[in-house]
Amino acid sequence: MSRKTSVYARKRAHRKPRASDAVTPLGYVMNGFLPVTVLQEQVTAIQLSAHAALDEMRAGRGTRTHADKVIGVLNMAEALTRVNPELGSDWRDEIRAGQDALLSMLVRGVRNGDRFVFTGPELTAVNLVMEIHDAQLERCTIEMMQKALTLIMRERQANRMRNVMQQADAPPQVR
Repeated sequence: MSRKTSVYARKRAHRKPRASDAVTPLGYVMNGFLPVTVLQEQVTAIQLSAHAALDEMRAGRGTRTHADKVIGVLNMAEALTRVNPELGSDWRDEIRAGQDALLSMLVRGVRNGDRFVFTGPELTAVNLVMEIHDAQLERCTIEMMQKALTLIMRERQANRMRNVMQQADAPPQVR
């Protein structure tokens, strides 16, 4: 007589494998000191994607996906200055002006049926922040980038970011 074993009769493992098991603690720390430029292919792909999104918006063909990419770059530029002041704390006013310009264009675009078109001064301000971000990437380390990403996530979770949709729903302000 053969004995059938149930699938449920097996003992379950107490330890569940995690993705971080493949990385050694020493390797994780050492990689943090490496400049981001070591990951040149990935950095170039990110930069090309962001600049392509800005070009689509510049040409009047921008979508919300393109807007999200440009928002991410501007948020990263600000976060990198907060994580390490050497990465452009003297450019904070220009970064804020670029974020304000992008926000006003996005609010106007949402009100006009998702037609995102920059004015001249808005485009100039956003272009400057894109250049600042490109320069930051040449000087920052992987650890700084990770800290900046963590900062962005915390800001988003704490609802400290400006919401385009809320501002688009509000009545326009007369200046």
